Amino acid sequence: MSVSELISGDDAMADMVRAVDWASRFPVVLWLGPDLNVLYNDGWRPILGGRHPAFLGAPARDVCKRAIESAGGRIWLESALGSGTTFHFTLPGDAPQPVT
Repeated sequence: MSVSELISGDDAMADMVRAVDWASRFPVVLWLGPDLNVLYNDGWRPILGGRHPAFLGAPARDVCKRAIESAGGRIWLESALGSGTTFHFTLPGDAPQPVT
């Protein structure tokens, strides 16, 4: 799918997004909307390992959970009524491995 097909609209912002060269080898990721759905370029694909293209458009909770657990870490949430939710994660001291 091309950027032109993904980004609809005829306003100035849509035109600017379509004009960006998204083929950069430098990893770029955008987290969009209330579920923080992931949109990334080719440079970010190696970080995902075998999970591309399944993670394209996926909510952050799925992407982060898989990445942290693949690196040997742990992820959890703590919620309290009236206080909100806190997101926690731990990672081992070793360098993270690509998500498989």
